[in-house]
Formats: sequence, C-alpha cells, structure tokens
Amino acid sequence: MALKISAQEAAEIAIGSIGSGYNLALDLRLKYCQEEEKDSPLIEFEQVGCYDVALPGGISIPNVSKLIKCYQGKGTRNMCDVISFQQMSERFNHELSLSGKIPSGLFNAMFDFSGCSHKDAVSTKTLAFDGIFITLYTVLLDKSQMVLCDHVKKAVPSSWEPVALARFIKTFGTHIIVGVKMGGKDVIYVKQQHSSTVQPTDVYTKLKKLADDKFLKNNEQSRINSEQVKLNNQVSYLIPLDQDISIIYKRRGGREEMNLPHAEWLQTVDVHPEVVSMSFIPITSLLSGVPMSRFLNHAIDLYLRSAKAVGTSFQNFCGVTNSMTGKRSNRLAIYMQHLSSLPTYFQLVDEPNDTLPDEESYDKRYMEKVRWKNFSRVCTAPVECYNNNSIVTGAQIQVEKHGLKSILFLRLHFSTVLGAVIVRRPEWDGSFGIAPQSGVLSDLLSKPLTPPPPQRKPDTSSAVYPGGPPMPNYTPKLLKYVDTAEMKRGPQDPPGYWVVSGARLVVEEGKIALRVKYSLLIDIPDEIPEEH
Repeated sequence: MALKISAQEAAEIAIGSIGSGYNLALDLRLKYCQEEEKDSPLIEFEQVGCYDVALPGGISIPNVSKLIKCYQGKGTRNMCDVISFQQMSERFNHELSLSGKIPSGLFNAMFDFSGCSHKDAVSTKTLAFDGIFITLYTVLLDKSQMVLCDHVKKAVPSSWEPVALARFIKTFGTHIIVGVKMGGKDVIYVKQQHSSTVQPTDVYTKLKKLADDKFLKNNEQSRINSEQVKLNNQVSYLIPLDQDISIIYKRRGGREEMNLPHAEWLQTVDVHPEVVSMSFIPITSLLSGVPMSRFLNHAIDLYLRSAKAVGTSFQNFCGVTNSMTGKRSNRLAIYMQHLSSLPTYFQLVDEPNDTLPDEESYDKRYMEKVRWKNFSRVCTAPVECYNNNSIVTGAQIQVEKHGLKSILFLRLHFSTVLGAVIVRRPEWDGSFGIAPQSGVLSDLLSKPLTPPPPQRKPDTSSAVYPGGPPMPNYTPKLLKYVDTAEMKRGPQDPPGYWVVSGARLVVEEGKIALRVKYSLLIDIPDEIPEEH
C-alpha cells in the first residue's frame, strides 16, 4: 500500500531524500525514501546557501540547498512497443538515468517478476505497456560536483567478506538518489510468455484497445469490476488474454483502488502524490581511489540480480566453491550460491544446531595430509543430516585440535523442508539420471519429464565481474593448495529444483576440494495413490 500522507509531507520527504542512499532492488516508493533518511545524505553538500521552494498546490519548503532545483512537470500518455525482456529492462534503467541490463526493483514490481533475472528472462517472450504519467514536479540535484562522505568510504569492505558487504548494502543502499519525479501513474502492462504463439502485432493491438477504452472513452465504461481486484486493495490484477499472456494494471499516487474510474483517479493525484520515477547514480561510481572497491561493485551486481546473493540469513544453496579471501588472499573460505527464487509450495525451518562429521570421522581413514602451516590434516568424512527432509542452508570451515594435530573440518547448517514436497534421490557429484524407485515415489518420478526445447540463455548481466567474486591481480600462493572450481546444480538443470543436502572436503593431487551431495525437491500431488 502507498504511504498515505499529505502533499506537503510528501514534498518534504522527496526533497529530503536527495543525496541519500537507496536500495535499487526495491520498488520506487516514498516509504522507502523515508526509511533511508536515517543515513542521509551520503554525499557532501557544498555551502552554497539555501532558498525557499514553491511547488504546485501551494506547497512551500523552506531552507532547501541551492544545489537542489525544482521544476514543474506535466502529464503525458506514454506507450511502449512490444519489445524483449532485455530491451524493456534497459528502457526502465534509462528512465532511472542508469545503464546496463540488470532489472531494477521498479521493473520487477511493474511486471510482477520474481526478481531472479535469469529465470524471468528465460520465461518471457515480450513486454509492453501503455499508460498515463502525471508529473506534478521534479526535484533534481546539481551533479556537477559530488563527493562521497568519508564515513561511507571508510565503511567499504576491503575484501570479499559477504557479511560485511551485506551490511554495507543494508546500511547505505546500492545507489544515491539525485532526482525524484512526484505525481501519479495509471498504466497497463503486458507480459507474454515464451510459450505464447500470439504475434507481437496482435499483442500491440490488444493493448492499444484496452488503453484507449480506459483512458479515452466514457470513464464509466472503464470502471473495473471490484470483484476482479485482489484482496487488500493491491494495486495490480491480472486478466489473461490466453494462458500465456497477462495484462497487469498498476496505479501509483492518488487513490490506488483499481475499481476507481480513471477520470476520478486523476482528481486525487495532487492530494496524495507518489514517486513516479527517480534518477540515481551508483554509489560505486564515487569510490574512485578507495582500495578494493571492486568487491563492493561485484557484490551489488550480484545482489541486484537475485536480491539474495549476498546476505546473512540462511538460504538454500545450489552451488558451492572454495575461495581465497582477505587482503592477501591467504584465508580459506566457502563461497555459496543461493537459489534466488523458490517454489511456492514449501517452507524452510532452521534446525537448531550445526552439523559436524560424526565421531568416527576422527578415524585415520578420513584424515588426509595437506601441506598447510595452519593445519596438517583435512577431515574428508561426509557431512550429512539424518533427517531425509533437510537441506543445507549454511556452511563454515574451522580448524580444531585433535591431540597434537590441527584438523580442518567442514561444518554445515541444515534446515527442514516443510510442505508438499519431499527431498529424495541424493547424488554425490554424479550424473543427473534418476535411479528406479518403488511405490509412491515410483509413480511420482516415472512421470514424463521432457524438458522444453533448448533456448538461448539471455544476456542479462552487465556485471563488471560476471564470472564470480573478484580475484587479486596477482595469483595467491596458496591457490596451489586449493581447488576453487565451482560445483552447481539448480532449477535450470532438469528435472527440477536441485539443492545441496550434504558436502565433504577431499584432497586430490595435493589440493583441498569440495564434493557436494544434491537432492531433488519434488512436489507431492494433492492425491497420492495408495500402495498395494
């Protein structure tokens, strides 16, 4: 829901947000600007004096920096042709004064995407929109000279430390607000799936007719049946043209109830204005001269593509690799890749304790020698959970003393899967084939799992380092002892949602490596046939 405040308060928040940080993974809302104000501004404002700003509607804001300019806006109807996912994402970014193809939170919110850019792009054939955009006024910062505050520069992590990087993003955001457009918008968005056979020209024709009926004809005819509106007055709803095309209605600003005719909605925009658009600059663009800032740049890139790739909470993993961290790249760490979107039919409940290898792991057969001054042995025993419905949601490596020897152990955190799923068919880095099952599982797994025709993977990355965490310019000496090859299996691998359910350390050719056990999440049908 929108932040229902007066036009005066909305203007104060909009102007006060200039120069503050913002999380671009979020939708554009006044309430998010308000949340970020505690750490604003992130840039130093020159002492150039202040003035009183007069805005439409008799609004006056005193003591505004002369570096902030305000302009009166206008209303327009804006229609976008039927284009691809990447083209639409770039168009949205251009509106935000940004470059690149990584989808923003605004883009995901308007088209009801999951936020997993790869998955969304693969399933989407075309996108389009047509709507009325009312800009009451625009607030802009003079960007000629911008300097990041010292406390922000000092907070930049100097190495690939996920917890510290996540803390920075949570505290300061990913970008800096340099412009805000206030008003309202009433827009129809179209999302066509790849499986749809409807031609783009037909999609365009249908969208134009819907928009003309809504914005140009008798507004009583454009009134939307209130029974079609989702619960809690959400500002969108779907009308299927066919099973693979959705029409999404969105309103921002004014009274956002979708059953209100467009003409009546127009009368409410100046009373309760909302953010129509913003202009940003990346925080990292102001980090010139800050050592190792490329780590933050890459972390923000990962975060915006999945919104969960850099975090501190427990998530389910689909990829694991060893990595070297620290200023001198002399610290061994585990780099985990999360699933950025989950099936809606299951939940995760954290188990209270982490899991180490069993006591029998101290058996000599599990102790492999390694040439490392901090420890002399690596425990290669498998780390698993006896609960068949558990998957890995956290990982840590640690060194423990056992007699006179220092031993490297792998510790895993598990969570239990609840809901209409089972976790079955674990595989240790093996093939993707499914072995014969019996009874109910046989019925479940014997169903055809013919994957769709192969599709070209869309290029949704504008990352500076798309291949993984940045590495130092030099080759760390300890890399000769560590295998950093990534092992990954996820929803993109048939027949479904693969996740990590166990792991072990191994020593191969003198290098410490990881081996991973994967499990397949399978949806249980509502009615399961009884075994006879």
